[in-house]
Amino acid sequence: MWRSLKIRLNQSLAKLIKFNILSSEAKKLVAIQTIFTFASLISGTFLNIFLWKETQSLSILAAHNIAWALAIPLLFILNGYLIKRYPISFSLKGGLLILAVFYLGILLLGPKISLLIVPLGFIRGAGEALFWSSYNLLTFDHTHDQNRDIYVGVNGVFNTALGIFAPFLAAFLMVFNGYVYNLGYYLIFSLTIILFLSTFYISSKLKLRKKNSFRLERIWRLSKRNQKWEHIQKASFIQGFSGGIFGFLVGILTFVILKNETSMGNFAGIIGVVSLLINFLMTRTVKPQSRFNYALSGALLLSFSSILLPISLSITALLAFNLLRSIGMPLFGNVLVPLTFSAIEADQEADKLRYEYLVSNEIFLGLGRSLVLGLFIWFNSLVSDPVSSRFILVLVGLAPIIIIFYLSRVHYSKTSINYC
Repeated sequence: MWRSLKIRLNQSLAKLIKFNILSSEAKKLVAIQTIFTFASLISGTFLNIFLWKETQSLSILAAHNIAWALAIPLLFILNGYLIKRYPISFSLKGGLLILAVFYLGILLLGPKISLLIVPLGFIRGAGEALFWSSYNLLTFDHTHDQNRDIYVGVNGVFNTALGIFAPFLAAFLMVFNGYVYNLGYYLIFSLTIILFLSTFYISSKLKLRKKNSFRLERIWRLSKRNQKWEHIQKASFIQGFSGGIFGFLVGILTFVILKNETSMGNFAGIIGVVSLLINFLMTRTVKPQSRFNYALSGALLLSFSSILLPISLSITALLAFNLLRSIGMPLFGNVLVPLTFSAIEADQEADKLRYEYLVSNEIFLGLGRSLVLGLFIWFNSLVSDPVSSRFILVLVGLAPIIIIFYLSRVHYSKTSINYC
């Protein structure tokens, strides 16, 4: 019965989103990211709100995120040595276990969390780094340039579908805050731990087709041997600069406007419907040659949306902001991974250097995140009001336009490899 149901599901997905184009390993990766994203969506919507309410300080929250940003490239490097000696599932599972420990720490510390908020940020970053470094390596190995857009689009469809359901579930659980102080948060974080641990079974069945060879010194020569990668590094730095502050600041401002967590969850679920539609359409229309046009359209929408909340901190502006981003983010974000991997594959020694490329990307993302968060702490020391901080969105909101400039150099340039 289960086998018959599985076959029917695969046939339905094949008709809707070209699921049959993906290999069995790629489908397992989709399942792993779907569960991981579900856990992240349930807790991530409210994690920064919870930490802000407990600490009452945006600067302390920013310090937590700096520790998170610095941990990611450091653990990407460490994992390079781990995967030379252990199966790739070892790091993947290790990342999930560390994230479970992070949320368990939040549950156990309670009101004392402000004392360890920076170490907790490092723990969160370490868990995410081990998970994503392993996951990205597997993605590179089990997809190729002709099906990678489908793979990203399929992930987008599943993740966005959960992006509709998860906020509603989180909003329902937040109702329990009215009965016992922070009970809704504790229920959400407990469910997140269960979901992270539940991915262990699928992770144990993954296979790594290629032997890993990692040398740290090779990272610093990548931009010299691959001109496309030099542009990706610059784009990654700008992406980190924007993403390092955008997510948590928008979350705080959304809470300020909507006043409570339940409204935040319901609002996020409604907006997710638009993203689901865009992701579905992208699985059926995006081709390697059309990637840049989609990314350009998304970049323009994202940059325009960033001026709305600084102009008016209202529900109308918040709705317009989220609608534009729910369209622009899939158009822009779903193209970043295929373009990044195509730049790696421009190197004829990509199989040998693929992990060095992934580490290099995370180093530049981490540098961008750390710089913008450091600047935010300085700004917040002058203006501590979170409402006034919304004007930062205009500055970081220009990032997609700058990124698209560098991506155009990747998309339209001819391959140039200097073997050194």
